[in-house]
Amino acid sequence: MKILFLCEGKLNVRNWSGTSWSLYKCLKKYFNVKVLEFSIPLFHRIINKVLRCSKMRKGDLLRRKGLIEWRKKLIEEALKEEKFDAIFSVGAIAAASIPKNINIPVYYYTDGTFAVMKNYYGNFSSWDEQSEQDAIYTEIWANKNVSLSGGKAFFSSEWAARSACEDYGLPEENVEVIRIGANSVIEYPYEKIAQIIESRASSIKKRVNLLFVGVDFHRKGGQDFLQLCKLLADQHISFHGDIAGCTPVIPEELKNFITVHGFLSKDDSVAKSKLEDLYTRAHFFVLPTHAECTAVVFCESSSFALPSLCYDTGGCSSVVLQEESGHLFPMSAEIDMAPWLQYIVSLQNDSARYKKLCESAYRTYKENLNWHVIGKRMADIIDSAHNH
Repeated sequence: MKILFLCEGKLNVRNWSGTSWSLYKCLKKYFNVKVLEFSIPLFHRIINKVLRCSKMRKGDLLRRKGLIEWRKKLIEEALKEEKFDAIFSVGAIAAASIPKNINIPVYYYTDGTFAVMKNYYGNFSSWDEQSEQDAIYTEIWANKNVSLSGGKAFFSSEWAARSACEDYGLPEENVEVIRIGANSVIEYPYEKIAQIIESRASSIKKRVNLLFVGVDFHRKGGQDFLQLCKLLADQHISFHGDIAGCTPVIPEELKNFITVHGFLSKDDSVAKSKLEDLYTRAHFFVLPTHAECTAVVFCESSSFALPSLCYDTGGCSSVVLQEESGHLFPMSAEIDMAPWLQYIVSLQNDSARYKKLCESAYRTYKENLNWHVIGKRMADIIDSAHNH
């Protein structure tokens, strides 16, 4: 079976935090896959820059109709050159650019829709009317291309899948929820994982190590993380916090308790080794993100048998399974980290329960949040449709 794989931008480990590359590797394992990358040409980059500088447009110009038509021509050329059995798109934008009335199924994978993002992610709420119309057009046509061709839209969470059905009329039979996987992982033998868990369980009583990883400190709940650290300090609970991915200003009273590591690139072997060490030494991965489709870092946390703590928002519950790979806390209008503190202390005082949570987090990764499992399930769905 031969698949045309559509990717916005260069297909590498940096594209969509490595998810595009992982999807490609998954499909390549089971099918003959040809990649079609969409790197925006200079002409369209100039148009986008003029529109932004003139403040005529505020939004994601990748959905601009001129670019949809440009992609469509490239896809038409690829389909004329070779015969394909299916098309797979990373995201809805390229899926919306597929020529109408093709006789092969269309598939795409995404973690959200414009409808759920509009009033959720801050930067989406300031889009101009035309950008919003372009986004709606993209969602509608991506889903039409899927349903009319008998394909599937893969969503990383029930939250996103529900929106596609309710907001854009995608039939349920064309929807599949397939969780996202960990992109940057060292596959330790279980003996090594068991040692890491044992070390954590035996040391948590002496000092609790918290890890925060995120580039956007504000959206990822950085202030909430700092408030949690302050509560721990005020209660005289021995702890240490590590922050990676960004360089926020740390309050003077917390500087002795928190180490800021800045951005640690997974492309750099030294930085990657440092990040792996932080995951290994931490007792909890704490990411009180206020807006999240599906954070890959939760999957990567589970791959280190590290429990995740986060708010029950967006698609987080698809990768942080309650009391299996971590704990979800309800969002509130005001920041209140007292329940987080109580939860951490309760596990600090019950090392056996904490150890079971670590073991469960790793089991969740092995059974649900790794690309070997995800790829097999996705391939089975595509293969079944092809042979039907």
